[in-house]
Amino acid sequence: MRKWKYYAAAGALLIPAVALATDTAPYISGTAGITPTHVLAAGATVGQIVDGGPTNSKFSVASWAPGMNLSGVSIPIAHFNLASTANGAFIRVETAVGGTATVQLWFAPSGTACASGTHIETTPGNANGTAVTTVSLGVTNAAIAANSDVCAVFPTNAAWATSVGSGSIQLTTSTP
Repeated sequence: MRKWKYYAAAGALLIPAVALATDTAPYISGTAGITPTHVLAAGATVGQIVDGGPTNSKFSVASWAPGMNLSGVSIPIAHFNLASTANGAFIRVETAVGGTATVQLWFAPSGTACASGTHIETTPGNANGTAVTTVSLGVTNAAIAANSDVCAVFPTNAAWATSVGSGSIQLTTSTP
């Protein structure tokens, strides 16, 4: 069984086409569900995909689009009820932001600000990197504590305030 969960954030909601092609209806947190005929208004660019396979793997993503002011913003992209292991962190730059701009992955216990938590990836993602390229960011803190939230953290800088870029940061995890 696959479960697709999306969280509200600034920007447009991006749903991968495969999400609407599965036989389990995807849904938006707090709603009864969506179908391939729903039109979704601006409001989120982050999501969580759960693959019910034997390793209980999870793929979490935060995306951005031109015109989004993400300077100094932290966006929760996944909640972990159980302790989990971060297996990989990646950034995909579709279009460069237009200046120095990084994005990081952090986890924090529920009730704690994301940016006050623990840094996950080895190298922050360069959102002004080479277009149409996926880059591994490594994993420095693989153990994600139970009852924690994983967040995309966009440090404060001028390039995010006037961004013309698009891309995503992704985290793969597994739960024993």
